[in-house]
Amino acid sequence: MNALRKYILCLTAFIIIFSMTALANTPYITMNTWDEAYYEHASITGIDQYTGNVLWNTYLGTAPMTEASSGTYLGIHNGFAYAVFDGSVYILDPQTGTILIKNSDFGGSCSAYTFSSSGKLYMSGWYGPDFYILNTDGTTLSRVNSINSQYAWPESLSFSSGNDIILTYGLNNTYGEGYYPVKFDVTKYFGIIE
Repeated sequence: MNALRKYILCLTAFIIIFSMTALANTPYITMNTWDEAYYEHASITGIDQYTGNVLWNTYLGTAPMTEASSGTYLGIHNGFAYAVFDGSVYILDPQTGTILIKNSDFGGSCSAYTFSSSGKLYMSGWYGPDFYILNTDGTTLSRVNSINSQYAWPESLSFSSGNDIILTYGLNNTYGEGYYPVKFDVTKYFGIIE
């Protein structure tokens, strides 16, 4: 019985130490945007979670100001940090802030996003496109300007079941502002680039 207790205690200690080490190696990442002379500027910053020290800062550039922000930090997925700024999707190394991939095909201001279990990034933009898929290698899989011309202002994106996704719009051309979910099979749009 004592051997079992020692084993469980050692295993628990190992898991705690391993978890702390893994967390220590992943910086807290934030996106900073600021306005200056009718332009929006953006940078991504990696901060040590324990000391609060800035580990790196990557400037992404400037974009003309609109009523919707051009910058959105999407988080860390599959070991990479994702951000959108001025219509481009950035994939960064979360340890160094180095931009590994910049894909400018999206062309929108991100209003909604989700990652699939296979690692693909699904997005919608306030001004379009309604539907965009970034493949795991950083290439564009699909870009569809409008799923349904009756709706505007995509607000949320989520998987339903199987290949179905629900894109919820905030504006219906007939009924005005509201909550308008539209369900469709994503595979229907694979490979379509408008």
